[in-house]
Amino acid sequence: MAEREFEGRSEEEAINNAIEALGLEADEIDVEIVENQKSGFLKGGKVRIRVHLADDAAGEDGDDDYADEYLEPSNEIESAMVEFVSTLLAKANLPSDVRIDSREEGRLILEILSDEPAIVIGKHGGTLEALQVIANIRAGRINDGEPVRVVLDTEDYRYRREQNLLRMANRVARDVRRSRRSQLLEPLNAFERRIVHTALGEEGDITTESEGDGLYKQIRVMYVGSDM
Repeated sequence: MAEREFEGRSEEEAINNAIEALGLEADEIDVEIVENQKSGFLKGGKVRIRVHLADDAAGEDGDDDYADEYLEPSNEIESAMVEFVSTLLAKANLPSDVRIDSREEGRLILEILSDEPAIVIGKHGGTLEALQVIANIRAGRINDGEPVRVVLDTEDYRYRREQNLLRMANRVARDVRRSRRSQLLEPLNAFERRIVHTALGEEGDITTESEGDGLYKQIRVMYVGSDM
């Protein structure tokens, strides 16, 4: 059983920080209150919680084995991107160890190892997404050959977020099928929308469409019947 600690100005904020960092739902974590400093006249309160996780949920089986999973840079582009993301995080007062998790044709996945994963991820993954956008702009400027798509992750956030989105999408689809009334999901980025569209695209009586402008759009889930 692995353990992780998180802080917040209230118990709710500390739990939300844990949920964001781990990519889990509130009912999927076992929380223990470690410290609870009440807010006073001159300073705010602080709550520190300890989250108990199974080894597979923690994303590691031991420090040595975990480190062995990462790859060494194989070319100048990979070395430059590892250094750029590390420098970017350091300038944001989030010094982190950036490793190459995996590589595919035209795609480089970097893992950020940080003592503050919740801050790196940000609300609904907003900070991690912004860092990834900046990293891809940089990658486009230094790579004169084939484009390289850089994907940033930390604490397996993207995998856990994907699993949460799939559960949410299936739950909403059941509600829409039962009520015959459409539902509008929370604003999602392009990566997250693609997951939902793909998952529900396999449902013969359910269809989806994006609504709104900008990077974050909402998905409307609609019942169309079995004859579509």
